Amino acid sequence: MEDLAELQSEGHIRYWGQEDLLLIELLEDSQMLSTLTDEQIAVGDYVRRKQSQINQMIFYALNSTCRMRVIRDYFGESVDEGYQCGTCDLCQEQAVSEIAVSH
Repeated sequence: MEDLAELQSEGHIRYWGQEDLLLIELLEDSQMLSTLTDEQIAVGDYVRRKQSQINQMIFYALNSTCRMRVIRDYFGESVDEGYQCGTCDLCQEQAVSEIAVSH
């Protein structure tokens, strides 16, 4: 049985999604889409959700701005452009660097 990725690569459908929403556009008349089970669609959605979570963790780990700012942005809180918590490892590192430069 073909899965969503195979149907898309063959040009039968186009799909995209974010978290719990999956949009499928049928590009041609086909009965293939009706042969997909809910379980197959759910697996594809699960994989996309997990990949999104991994990407968010990588962004958090590699970001050079205040970690608390990244977390607050993620949860939709508005923060000033120059916001720094002063307690995360990146803010602490910057504070130590500024002290060393001033002496």
